[in-house]
Amino acid sequence: MTALAEAKNKEVDTSIREALQGALSRGALPGEREGLDQAALAAAAGFLGRTANGRRSGEAAIAIETLGEGATGRFMRLAIVNDDMPF
Repeated sequence: MTALAEAKNKEVDTSIREALQGALSRGALPGEREGLDQAALAAAAGFLGRTANGRRSGEAAIAIETLGEGATGRFMRLAIVNDDMPF
């Protein structure tokens, strides 16, 4: 398993980030997109893409990012990427 303390190891290709952004948007459950604008969705897709970029073949990659209180309060992101699919 690859556990990434810092998921900012590489920049994500625009086409991959956009594909992830679309998948996150389409796969959201009712209410999950509440308060999540396009910029926040793009940032989440970038975080997931950077985690995928750092994954070694045949291993899972896990990244956690916490963001302190701001205009929208605290939140945490968790990315898990394995051979089958990203979560």
